[in-house]
Amino acid sequence: MRTGAKVGLTIATFVTLVGGYLVADMFDLVPGMLTLAPPHAHPAPFPTARGALPGEDLTTAFTLLPTDAPQPPEEQLQHLVTRLAADERLGGHVGIVVADVATGQWLASANPDSLFVPASTQKVLTAVAVHHDLDPEARLATTVLLDEFYHAYLVGGGDMLIGPDAGDPTSVLGHAGLADLADQVAEYLQAAGRSVVGLTLVDDLFTGPAIPAEVPEADVFAGHTAPVAALAVNIGARNEDMTGQRAADPALQAAYLFGSLLHERGIQLVGGVGRAAAPADGREIARIESATIGEISAWTQLRSDNPLTEVLGRLVAIERGHPATGAGAIYAVLESVSELGVDVSAASLVDLSGLGRGSLLPPRLLMDTLLATTTPEHSATLPAFSDQPVCGLSGTLSGRCGPTSLTPANPARGVARAKTGALPGVRGLTGTVLTVDGRLLAFTIHADQFEQPAGGGAQNLIDWFVGQLAALDDPEWEPQYPAPSPSPEPEAEQE
Repeated sequence: MRTGAKVGLTIATFVTLVGGYLVADMFDLVPGMLTLAPPHAHPAPFPTARGALPGEDLTTAFTLLPTDAPQPPEEQLQHLVTRLAADERLGGHVGIVVADVATGQWLASANPDSLFVPASTQKVLTAVAVHHDLDPEARLATTVLLDEFYHAYLVGGGDMLIGPDAGDPTSVLGHAGLADLADQVAEYLQAAGRSVVGLTLVDDLFTGPAIPAEVPEADVFAGHTAPVAALAVNIGARNEDMTGQRAADPALQAAYLFGSLLHERGIQLVGGVGRAAAPADGREIARIESATIGEISAWTQLRSDNPLTEVLGRLVAIERGHPATGAGAIYAVLESVSELGVDVSAASLVDLSGLGRGSLLPPRLLMDTLLATTTPEHSATLPAFSDQPVCGLSGTLSGRCGPTSLTPANPARGVARAKTGALPGVRGLTGTVLTVDGRLLAFTIHADQFEQPAGGGAQNLIDWFVGQLAALDDPEWEPQYPAPSPSPEPEAEQE
């Protein structure tokens, strides 16, 4: 076991005085005015690359709370962890760590230093780096420059969430609208008496392979990811419902659509759409802006979006002065996480999304990262975990923690936040859960060698375990370990 000074939590006090709903409100599990979200520290400078805009400073109160909620019995918890790790339905290679957030003390573990395929649980590392290095209130700009010959340059600033029509200020996807950009350009040119323009795409913000080589072609074809690009409409989707294979060149697809929108507004393109660097003397005549970096990161975590994770990692690389490539992004993210005091030396990553085959992490690394975000000195990184889906209610956990053959009602529903991970034969879950007595526990669970389909369902078994953590309310607590079940393992969603 290891201990560390952690921010205290007065959860039990609130449970006693005002009930469980306000506790859930404090942890942003239900709507309300209360929050334990940390203050926004004065941010480090955001990338000076094109399209990065500074936001206003924000300040909030960070409430220090005592630690008088009962801590779960370690001996019984370790017994449960050991038994879960040995369950053949999880395949024989299982890593688990459970810790107390208030003290940072590990309560139980199994194989914490073994290397596991993390799948999308590793996305939390990028989210931590984003909040550690970038201004969460900054926005990404997509602009149009015009040179002295009235040639237009469509310049990407990293926003792959552009909508094809007018922008929606209430949404992250489509916050910036390509039609709005076309309106601005058409208005400017028509005011100048111009109706013909050349168009060049400037998308050199990122370099290197747009999709990691370790991502199987079948996953690309199925639309589980998209080529990383300096700009894209609907993350490179080819159709309105955003299903199926993505565009092979999302930035060029966006440029062609932009040209069509100009045509609809009476502006004719001369020649085809070329690619070049931005002109040094180009003047900006139009601009659209994304949702904030913090909102994009939360949206990415909630949906476990693969290409957006890679984009955010490249922005971290730019901020740190590293190449804006996949490899540069991996190096930058791990470098950033290490500055929280986390030992990242055992990490071996082939991408940032977890979709590529070959990444390995020990459960210890993810637990250390989670606990580091709860310390006052690193409180700016806490949204990396507080933005995660809520079990049974949102994002990739919306269909989890429900009644199954293992449990009729899962106590973790509504009180567990976690990042999912799923590949064929791999399941992972990393996050926090609030016990009924008001103790906040952190957990990370990994299984990467079970057969699929697996009798009993590895995913259901992991959810059952988190439900048992939520039910920890009695020193005499004795869990009823689930018997084998015929329910099959759900098909992996490649996230």
